Amino acid sequence: GGLVPAAEARRHPLNTVQSGPVAGVVGSAIIGRHMGFENIIITDMGGTTLDVATVVEGEVSFSEENELERQRVYLRKVDVESVGAGGGSVAWVHGDTGTLRVGPRSAGAMPGPICYGRGGTEITVTDADLVLGVLDPNRALAGGLRLDVDASVRAMTELGARVGMSPLECAAGIVEIIDSRMEDLIRRVTIQRGQDPRGFVLWAYGGASGAHAGLYGRHIGVEEVVFPLNDTASVWSAYGMSLLSHARTFQANALLRTPFDLDRASVLVASLKEQALAYSEAHDMDDVNLTWRADMKYSLQVFEVETELPGGPVDTDWEDQLMTNFQQTYESRFGEGSGYAEAGAVLTALRVTVHARASEPKLSTVKPSEGKAEPSGRRQVYWSEIGATEDTPVYWGPDFVGSVTIWGPAIAEYPNTTIAVRPDQTLQTDSFGNVILNVKGSDDAIS
Repeated sequence: GGLVPAAEARRHPLNTVQSGPVAGVVGSAIIGRHMGFENIIITDMGGTTLDVATVVEGEVSFSEENELERQRVYLRKVDVESVGAGGGSVAWVHGDTGTLRVGPRSAGAMPGPICYGRGGTEITVTDADLVLGVLDPNRALAGGLRLDVDASVRAMTELGARVGMSPLECAAGIVEIIDSRMEDLIRRVTIQRGQDPRGFVLWAYGGASGAHAGLYGRHIGVEEVVFPLNDTASVWSAYGMSLLSHARTFQANALLRTPFDLDRASVLVASLKEQALAYSEAHDMDDVNLTWRADMKYSLQVFEVETELPGGPVDTDWEDQLMTNFQQTYESRFGEGSGYAEAGAVLTALRVTVHARASEPKLSTVKPSEGKAEPSGRRQVYWSEIGATEDTPVYWGPDFVGSVTIWGPAIAEYPNTTIAVRPDQTLQTDSFGNVILNVKGSDDAIS
């Protein structure tokens, strides 16, 4: 979750795995705290994958083991889960069942979706968004690329005929399938880990998120979807990386049972502190701070819970505070009353992270005012909620002034993303320039 010198990266390249998504997550935590967002479900939808992570009470979540190219890697890192679901995900028909499937294979950037006109021959999610009217075929993308809607419609007609659907029905089915996969991943990262999505806002970035977040956000229980800082969708992870500072973690494995051997714990803490400060001096890290954590579990349990480690001298007060922290952390994850202090606890690892203090992000704000949003045009968009195509107002997002509100169905376009405001949803802008999609009540509208 921090920066590392290039020389260190060469010696330990595994520490750079998933740097892009991780930077977006940590950047979201930093910016979120300044904006008043403490609990965030983070979704990054690009061309090939959807990355999902959580920020709980302003802190990112970590995992101790991860998968890399189908290999289990025991490396502590910011917890980011991924699924093959992006704009380039390929739609196909299962040979045995004749049912429509989407992903995990992606068309990538080259040749990419059929509509790119680069030789792609397989229908993708981007083609489906274009056929539905969510994307504008008349607006050039980066580099002057224009989307070929006719090619997408022809291919969608052929694919739809194989499953007994019209082109619009087939395109809507592709979107429904891919969004269901994304909802499942979000539930796995939240509900299956003891977090109630209703207590979170959902942040959506990545170039493809705007077209889909209104759909995958409404079914998981959040009230708001936030597109942070206006038109930063396609560069958010890079922006997040610019907010990070030099950091390094040192860990000492242990097996301490309650009552803890405080002399042993004191030696481990002192050794870790010495390593951390020596590293900071060797790398000229100015104005550093230390963050302490411990891995703990109740006796006879298999999995640990990362717990805040108290500062100060390692004595009985330190032990009491550590047990209190563990009990609170455990119950926040698994529910009130789930802790069982009478079983005793086991401390399996101590760790310290030394951070160079990062400069505070400078966020400009605008004075709230009632801005008036006027459509820049209209086009036919198919909305699955009403099962029909509707003449839909299209807004040019960079023209929004002050606080504006748009009622769905509508489309808000930006240079790097397109936001679909579904029927019975509203889009608003706030003083930070965030675009906020209110999805509360959408389930009632489609039930």
